[in-house]
Amino acid sequence: MIKELLKKDFVDLYNKNQENPLSENSINIHYRPFNDNEFELVDNKGGGVARYSNPSNWNISTINFEKFIEDLPPRVKNSISSDICDFIVYSDNNQHFLLNELTNTKPQYVLPYKNYNGKQEGKETKAANQMLRTLNYLLGVISINKFIQKFHSKKCCFFNKQPYTPNQTVEDKLINAIFAFNRMNTTFGVYLKRPEIESLGFEFWSFSGTQTYLLKEFSEILKS
Repeated sequence: MIKELLKKDFVDLYNKNQENPLSENSINIHYRPFNDNEFELVDNKGGGVARYSNPSNWNISTINFEKFIEDLPPRVKNSISSDICDFIVYSDNNQHFLLNELTNTKPQYVLPYKNYNGKQEGKETKAANQMLRTLNYLLGVISINKFIQKFHSKKCCFFNKQPYTPNQTVEDKLINAIFAFNRMNTTFGVYLKRPEIESLGFEFWSFSGTQTYLLKEFSEILKS
């Protein structure tokens, strides 16, 4: 399981003091398993929620990656940016490996907009960058890279608790708010092209409102 690889190989690689390795017993892994038909992950800081549908009651492992990094000793933590994703989620049958970034952001701040300095920013792009950064850290560890490559479906998933329509201008999004809200209730996320993430073998998906990630056999996903 990846939690053992994080405690040993990940920590060893990013430990600035290589002459003084850390004991695995001193490393906290915030791990929680699920096999419920439906379950949620909650970001207690930002109020975001990731919703999952698990119709076959698979064994799903979740790790609060952000909390794992926060709890590391400074000689490891200082090697890693604090701008990383919230959760690692994967099915024990090697079907799905997912990074999750959760937020509770108003629609007008999700897509790129000009801030008070005139700089373009938006939570969706920031989330993609956070997950890309996390991927680079994880894939940089040889054993974790090998672990991840075993999975059929690999995705970076951005979950916003508030409903919005991806890939529209802010004006269009606000005009169509009622239609978008109703449509979001019955769908399972939107694929958004992110070449930098796809170059690492992952896809970027956006979920909002009550949209839910559906855990299915990879062969079934290809047929649907």
